[in-house]
Amino acid sequence: MLLRKGMFIGDRYEVISHIGVGGMADVYKGKDHKLDRYVAIKVLKEEFRGDKGFVAKFRAEAQAAARLAHPNVVNVYDVGDEDGINYIIMELVEGITLKNYIERKGKLTVRETTSIAIQVAMGIEAAHNLNIVHRDIKPQNIIISREGKVKVTDFGIAKVASSRTISSVTMGSVHYTSPEQARGGYSDAKSDIYSLGIVMYEMITGRVPFDGETAVTVAVKHLQEEMVPPHVYAPEIPVSLEEIILKCTQKSQERRYANVAELLKDLKQSLVTPDASFVKIISPDETGKTMLFTKGDMNKIKADAYGDNAAYADAYGADQNGYAQNGYADGYEQGYADQGYGEGGYDDQYAGEDGYAGDGRYDQNGRYTDDAYGGGQGRYADDYDPAYEEGDYDDDGYAEDDYDEEDYEGDDYDDGYDEDDYDDSYDDRRGRKKKSRYEDEEDDEQGELNPKLEKLMFVGGIIVAVIIACIILVLIGKAFGLFKFGSKSNTDQQETTEDSGQVEMPKLVGEQYSDVQKTLTSLGLLVKATYQEADNYEEGQVMTQSVAEGEMVKTGATINVTVCSGKEVISLPALEGKEQSAAEQALKDLGLTADMQFAYDNSVKVGYVISTNPASGSDVVKGQQITVTVSQGPETKTGTVPNVVKMTQADAQAAIIAAGFKVGSITEGSSDEVTEGRVISQSVVSGTKMDQGKTIDLVISTGSDSPTVPNVVGADFDDAQETLEALGYVVKEQTQYHATVAEGNVVSQSVAANTKAASGTTITLYVSLGPEPTQDQSQADEEGQ
Repeated sequence: MLLRKGMFIGDRYEVISHIGVGGMADVYKGKDHKLDRYVAIKVLKEEFRGDKGFVAKFRAEAQAAARLAHPNVVNVYDVGDEDGINYIIMELVEGITLKNYIERKGKLTVRETTSIAIQVAMGIEAAHNLNIVHRDIKPQNIIISREGKVKVTDFGIAKVASSRTISSVTMGSVHYTSPEQARGGYSDAKSDIYSLGIVMYEMITGRVPFDGETAVTVAVKHLQEEMVPPHVYAPEIPVSLEEIILKCTQKSQERRYANVAELLKDLKQSLVTPDASFVKIISPDETGKTMLFTKGDMNKIKADAYGDNAAYADAYGADQNGYAQNGYADGYEQGYADQGYGEGGYDDQYAGEDGYAGDGRYDQNGRYTDDAYGGGQGRYADDYDPAYEEGDYDDDGYAEDDYDEEDYEGDDYDDGYDEDDYDDSYDDRRGRKKKSRYEDEEDDEQGELNPKLEKLMFVGGIIVAVIIACIILVLIGKAFGLFKFGSKSNTDQQETTEDSGQVEMPKLVGEQYSDVQKTLTSLGLLVKATYQEADNYEEGQVMTQSVAEGEMVKTGATINVTVCSGKEVISLPALEGKEQSAAEQALKDLGLTADMQFAYDNSVKVGYVISTNPASGSDVVKGQQITVTVSQGPETKTGTVPNVVKMTQADAQAAIIAAGFKVGSITEGSSDEVTEGRVISQSVVSGTKMDQGKTIDLVISTGSDSPTVPNVVGADFDDAQETLEALGYVVKEQTQYHATVAEGNVVSQSVAANTKAASGTTITLYVSLGPEPTQDQSQADEEGQ
């Protein structure tokens, strides 16, 4: 049911218009009459209102987002329900989604991509600092306002991060979802980093890296397929930005950025030195958490362990290997293990004994080289075979020449095993070949039982039986929900938080802060840094830690560290209430830069500072950017000026106030046309569009100040003329016969006596010629002449 225009919610919010539809809710433009501002009203769809789960999720969105207050996040103001209507009141942002912006432009420029990514990352970082994981980062949930401000919205499936955050609860749009979300594993802040990497990929190339006809197809591609490097579709992309995107979108969580702060640092550096290679790519063996063994490696291990009976281990060990390697095996099993999942997708091109391809893009120290993959045939040579392409590692990692054959030659060599207990292909001590397996079989066929083979088969049979029993137990346990398979990181974290609840504090002093963040995060601990200058430490090194090395600490605790700033630390002064220019100068004097933002405020004068971010008193370093919010004064609205001319003063004032304006100065003036006490004129012409709150001046009539015309009827014309001219009137004479008025006297006047007439008015006097003469008298007069 759509809400009606003009409807009120919560006796406060007026519905103005319907502006959009989401998966769970309708969105309306509304007006908050209490704070006199426009808002967005998000209302849960009617078909979901009876579902307690949806209602709870809907309210969880508001509770999660309401904790955020950041310029790059759409703010949540209120939440409630009324008459079965569940609603959230949000900041109204008028603009365009990033998805629509990309569709309009095809693809974005490098600078646009980087700048938008920085703003989105700042919003995500604010959420992560409150342990909120968005889990649905996509261009449709990123809004670019008319002022160019980028804001992240729709925390519809956000959850407070914990060791139990499992993405099977809900999953965001499949084109941007992380591999761990796609497979239903543990998802954390790094899942948002992956999704942001996909968004950056789409911005710079104009397309998503993985697409398909169904959501399942796309999800599987996130898990299995390698990403086509961005430069294939966007040759103009600089080295640094491509490396950032590739690091964000690693399939293995451990190989992505440890946190958004590290990502922001690289994005900002990319703006300064776009063609430099400074992004640290984590090689597979740097993570140190999980090692996947290929089929060939496993066969070698089985052969070493079981000797000639390796065939049995191979026959029964494959399924077990599937569980052991994958850790989740829930419908994915061997297929994804063969793809090398868990060691990263794209970056298994870097795999080798040292974690880097011999002629790859990065050398062993992580520095960028101009040599292309495949021996300098281009940035990504077409004929380069990824290390995991055949489900196996690079053979160099396990090269036979790692072992010197000379160590095994000579009569003095002793393998440490008794010849009766260890079956080998060669007896080095005797220098003669022992019987082969086939020779043993011939002996068996001839009825000669080899006791060593019998013993070996007995041991092998026991091992096979144990393996089969383990597989059966796992299958039964999984069927009854006794075992939960998930990602390695989730298993590790659950073991830490649930089994012991405590971890041992490692040594942090002297380590780089970025490494410390990774270490503490992997242990389930939080970290808070304070920066301080020091001469005996390098920039970024940890100088002190609040918990000593070796002590046990509860998971989830916050560890305070002091980090060498490398730059002078400054206490940010209070700028609130200062003029914009004064605030900018104060920051400049301290070696800081200002990012000026503007907002309406009813209490702070226009052009004066409302607040800063970081807040005053915070420790900052030279060169740091400070966000300064400056007042634009109260939010203005436009109204139409009413016509109040000839209204009484009281009615005119009421009409002006009702239109949203103020009554300015009131003056008085005489008027021959407007009655005393009414409006003669107004300072702004009626019908004019003007900002509400401005003033309109009025002129009120005091009546006419003109002289009163005297009565001159019956008076001698000369006397009447003299009287009227003395009052400033212009007198004209017009004669006529009159039977009763004596000749020369005034018969009538054009302006009535006792009326007001302005000086200069022309008054016509009608003067008598006496009685009209008769015909006989006229003839007599003519004869006398």
